[in-house]
Amino acid sequence: MIFVESSPLGEMPAFTDASLETPPQETGNAPEVSTLVNETHWYDSLTLTLKRWTGFLAYDSTLQKVIIGPRAVRRNFREALARIVRYSRDFMGNAPTLLGEFGLPFDLNGRKAFRSGDFGVHQRALSAYYEALDANLLSATLWNYTADNTHAHGDGWNGEDLSVFCVEDGGGRALAGFVRPYAMAVAGNILRMQFDQGHGRFILEYAPDTSISAPSEVFVPMLQFPRGASISVSGATVAEPSLKIEGKTHCALAPTEPERYFMLRLDAKPDAQRCRLTILRL
Repeated sequence: MIFVESSPLGEMPAFTDASLETPPQETGNAPEVSTLVNETHWYDSLTLTLKRWTGFLAYDSTLQKVIIGPRAVRRNFREALARIVRYSRDFMGNAPTLLGEFGLPFDLNGRKAFRSGDFGVHQRALSAYYEALDANLLSATLWNYTADNTHAHGDGWNGEDLSVFCVEDGGGRALAGFVRPYAMAVAGNILRMQFDQGHGRFILEYAPDTSISAPSEVFVPMLQFPRGASISVSGATVAEPSLKIEGKTHCALAPTEPERYFMLRLDAKPDAQRCRLTILRL
């Protein structure tokens, strides 16, 4: 597999069908098509360059326009990632997309969080980015984890401070912004995955594939559900393996330590056309 990486502010490469083919072997075998992955990087450029987050301002470097308003900003994030997915389809031979790098500076707003210990602003920004990822059903790699990050020197390179870890901040920073429930493996095609952090509601919908015998698996961090959660499914049964809950359509997770997580297992019913999982914070 060839992972094609491009600059956040640069142009993505285009590939014709002919350029995706390898020369035929001497044995006369038909040409093989290489597997490309569009691993483009994306950043909220206004936040990255000015190191300020307001929630109501953004800059779209592709459209070269300022975006104003909280809803408009979040819509712009979704549309920006959707453009990357469309590019993979139209100009890279319908290649899959993995957002190869994204994140935000932790020395935002004059390093205020370093003095107060409050990383709420960073959590809200990261949550907005992840909402855009989920809306496009995109996988991504978050930049970055730097084990020796410090307040004075950040990540120790190029004046950057994007590490989600810093010993001076007690370890993980803005954890609620990126430690979220998500579908790790789905026996079928995902139709919708959405997490509303403010209301503590996670929704997963998928069309099951009856040829797949393995169950679907969902990661549920209790950091997002400190008071516990109610769980319901339609078109499937749900189980939490460690608690041995089998064949249920409704169950509950009791409140527990924020560091703990659960793996939910979903098994589609034989005649189900669509399965839906809902997790709601109590």
